[in-house]
Amino acid sequence: MPKFSKIGRYSFYLLAILTALALFDYWTPSGAVGRIGGTEVKRMDAKGSGQGTRDVRYIIVELRDSRDTAVFANDDSVLYFLKLDSATIQGRAQNLATRSEPTFALVRYYGWRIPLISMFPNVLSVKEVPADYNYTPWAKIVIGLTILGVLFEITRRYRRWKRRRAAAREARAERERQEQARREAEANRDIVDDFINR
Repeated sequence: MPKFSKIGRYSFYLLAILTALALFDYWTPSGAVGRIGGTEVKRMDAKGSGQGTRDVRYIIVELRDSRDTAVFANDDSVLYFLKLDSATIQGRAQNLATRSEPTFALVRYYGWRIPLISMFPNVLSVKEVPADYNYTPWAKIVIGLTILGVLFEITRRYRRWKRRRAAAREARAERERQEQARREAEANRDIVDDFINR
């Protein structure tokens, strides 16, 4: 089997790291602080489900820091921590959107907004917060540190196993060398004995 060149190997490592970082960023919760401008429910075709149509909930948020408008989907997701309370989240968002005084909310979500394929981040929770609230992504930090710790431990154990294997291989090779030297010494001694006793 041909070996990878250094460039090919490093390219593979770089691609694997970038893919892992992208998956990590996509699946771990993020947060946005802003004012909820409204909610919307659209009836759309249920692709591949065979059910015809389905309701898709959206939450529109005016982001506090950038003043941009962000749109979040609010779908149930069995695969993501059994998120099955999208109706409750939608009601909470609607309540915050209809208040007379300016109200800020923390919207926790996962995923990305990709307009080209009409992909929206999915809301995990909506919570009222003070206007000066600063969001810290503790989930990303804790999960990231845990993954790094596990990878560090796996790497450490793998290197230790590799060192043991190399030491065992070297010890075996040394024993074989000693055995070969002993055999050669015995053979030489036999030759000398034969010569003397001739």
